[in-house]
Amino acid sequence: GMTGKILYLFRSTGYNRGNTYNELSVISRQAESKYNLIIIPSVATTYCANCFWLKKAAKFPIISYILKCHFNDWLAGIGIVAYINLLLILWQTGKSRIKSISSASFICLVCGLLWEYALPLLFRRGTSDFGDIVSYILGGISYALIFHIHNKHRFMRSCYTIKS
Repeated sequence: GMTGKILYLFRSTGYNRGNTYNELSVISRQAESKYNLIIIPSVATTYCANCFWLKKAAKFPIISYILKCHFNDWLAGIGIVAYINLLLILWQTGKSRIKSISSASFICLVCGLLWEYALPLLFRRGTSDFGDIVSYILGGISYALIFHIHNKHRFMRSCYTIKS
């Protein structure tokens, strides 16, 4: 009856043992793996498109500047979080993932600091740019926002497809 449907909904959408709703548990490990396996090649394809075509084709100065200087770093922020999450899914049985904006921002800040400031000390070819670190962080935030939107959409769909 109706009670069974409600209990099924609660169990399948993430009510944890403490009876508080955890929206992020809606998405399964398999679905989350697929999500990251779509994000990573999409980022790589967009990166290549920017390197070989987009930044050369841009006519407006501000768009050209963003594509040449910061767009790939923004993509890298998305890719970093997706890749780390994919590794966590493959090698951990727990639910440790980078899902929050603060976690994604922190990971991208650390990666950005290492890439922009630590590695140029070891390899003289690199240049440090604080704007690139901001771009990495914005990429991580974008990943978290896209994840939340994707997850919320899955939750809403599951609410309307309950089988008795």
